[in-house]
Amino acid sequence: MSTTGAATDLPAMAERKRRLLGRHADPNPQLEVVALDALDPAGPLSLERTMAERLDPNRGTALIVEGLLTYFDRPTVLGLWA
Repeated sequence: MSTTGAATDLPAMAERKRRLLGRHADPNPQLEVVALDALDPAGPLSLERTMAERLDPNRGTALIVEGLLTYFDRPTVLGLWA
């Protein structure tokens, strides 16, 4: 799949999102739900690995992390994107 959008969440919520989105008759083939642990610096669910494995650097891509940033203080949020 050539992902152009990835909705990210912790594994259990990502699975729930996949199930709910799968109920739609016409799911968006350009949106993939991906398990992610934003605080893991380098593991299999890390932001860095997710971006390296899922996002095509030759295409415009959106990584959706809605709701995530409100749980962390400013230094933690800035560290996620450093």
